[in-house]
Amino acid sequence: MELQRRLRACRAAGLALLVVVTTVPLALADTIQDLVDQVSETRLSEHISALEFPRWTPGGLGLAAEYITEQLESFGYSVSEQPVDYSENLIARLEGTVFPNRVFVVGAHFDTIANTPGADDNASGVAGMLEVARILAGRNMPWTIEFVAFTLEELGLYGSYHYVADALAQGKDIFGFVNFEMIGYTCDTPGCQTPVWGIADCFDVDPAGVTVGTYAGVLVNDASAGLLAAAALATEQYVRDLETVMMQVAGSGECAGPGFNFTRRSDHVPFWEAGFPAIEFFGTYNFRNPYYHTPNDLLETLDMTFCRRIVQTGLAIALIYEDTGTPVAPIGPALASLHDAYPNPFNPMTTIRYDLPEAGKTSLAIFDLAGRRIRTLLDGEMPAGRHSSIWRGRDDAGRPVSSGVYFYRLTAPGYRDSRKVLLLQ
Repeated sequence: MELQRRLRACRAAGLALLVVVTTVPLALADTIQDLVDQVSETRLSEHISALEFPRWTPGGLGLAAEYITEQLESFGYSVSEQPVDYSENLIARLEGTVFPNRVFVVGAHFDTIANTPGADDNASGVAGMLEVARILAGRNMPWTIEFVAFTLEELGLYGSYHYVADALAQGKDIFGFVNFEMIGYTCDTPGCQTPVWGIADCFDVDPAGVTVGTYAGVLVNDASAGLLAAAALATEQYVRDLETVMMQVAGSGECAGPGFNFTRRSDHVPFWEAGFPAIEFFGTYNFRNPYYHTPNDLLETLDMTFCRRIVQTGLAIALIYEDTGTPVAPIGPALASLHDAYPNPFNPMTTIRYDLPEAGKTSLAIFDLAGRRIRTLLDGEMPAGRHSSIWRGRDDAGRPVSSGVYFYRLTAPGYRDSRKVLLLQ
C-alpha cells in the first residue's frame, strides 16, 4: 500500500520520532508474531475443500454447519446454535479473563447462492474464521472473543441481522468485528481488477484506481476508523507482505450509491447500523473474481498465500485492537487526555482520540507551524467519555493542505494540550 511505503520512507528519513508507538496487552506482547506465523495455508485449503459444495438448501446448510461445529469443538469450544429461519448461526466463545463482558467478534458467512460450490464466496472466509479460532483456542485473552459463522447472508444478511438484534437485546458490549468475505482470489493482469475510486465527503480510497487484483480490500465506516488504524498497524508490523487498499465510507455506506453498493454487501452492515465498529476484509466481489456466483468458484482458482496473509492480519487485529482502536469504554475516563493521532505520518486521513471526564464546551483544531488555525474539527458541547475525530488533510474550505508538520490542539474544561502530526501528500 502506498501509505505504508510512505511510512517506511519517512522512518528512513529520520522522522520516526513522529510515529505513534503503541503497545499490546502484556500477556501477548511477546507472542503476537508467533501466533500470526501459525496461520496455515494447508489448514485453510482443507477447510475450503471440505466446504466446497452448494450451501443454500436446508440439507446443504446443515452439512456445512455440521462440519464447522465439528471443527470448533475439536479446538475445545462449545458451540451454540442461534436459529435463523431454516438454518442457524453458529457461535463459539472464548471467555475473556479481565473484561469478559467486552466482546470482539471474528466471523464469516457460510451459505452460498444456488448451484455454486462457493470456494471463495465464502468458504475462504469461514476457513479464516476457523483458523483464527484454532490458534486462539485455550489462550488467555483480556476480553471475550466470539467466533461466528453467519447463515443466510446471500438472502439479505439474515444471519448477521439476527445476531446483532440479539446482541442489542442482551446489551452485549461489542467493540469490534472482523468480517472475512471472499479472501482467496487474486489476479495480476492489468485491467483484471475494476478500479475503485473515492467520492468526495463520502468514500475514501487509498490508493485509488488500482487495476490489478493483488490487494486485500479493507473497508470500514467512519465510526470504525480505529479498526482501520489497527489494520494499518497489523500490516506494518506483523504481515508486511500483504498489499492492501484501505477504504472508509461515511455513515453505513448509503452515500456511496448503487455504483458502490459493495460497501453494503456483507455481514459488517448490521454492525455498522447498530453502532458497533466493524471491518471487512474482502476481494472486491465481482470487481475481480470472474467466477463469482458461478459453478466455477472452486478451490483450484484461489491464491492460498494471499488468503493466509489476510487471515494473519485479521488475527493480529483481534490481538492488538484494544490498544489501537477506539472502543466504547465501560466506564468514563478519570482525566482529560489527548492521544497520539493514528496513523502518523498519514495520508489521506488520521484519527485523533481524546478523553473527557466531564461534559462541557470542547474544541479540537488543526494549526500550521506558524500557529494559524487551518481546520476546526470540533467546537461545541461534548458529553463525557472517550471520543475520536478524523482529519482528512483539508482546511476549513475543504481544500487539501500541503505536506508537512501540523499541530492539533484540544481545549476542554480545565484542560489544554497540543500534539504533532505529519501529513504526506
